[in-house]
Amino acid sequence: EATKRLVDQGYGIVGTVDDIKRSIEALKRCHADGDLEWLGLSFDQGMVPLEELLEQIEWFGTKIMPEFQD
Repeated sequence: EATKRLVDQGYGIVGTVDDIKRSIEALKRCHADGDLEWLGLSFDQGMVPLEELLEQIEWFGTKIMPEFQD
């Protein structure tokens, strides 16, 4: 399955809030200055119910991104 390959190779990040924070932190460590230039987001639009999609976006904005703001 394509999604599994993306995750296994580190191109896709999935999991709990803490899993995602750890994965983003690991990506930051790959850069000499510790700063990511960009991060592409996909929230399974059309694959999950709208309520779940909105919850995922809210969690990302309130529980994950604040950890990485300067």
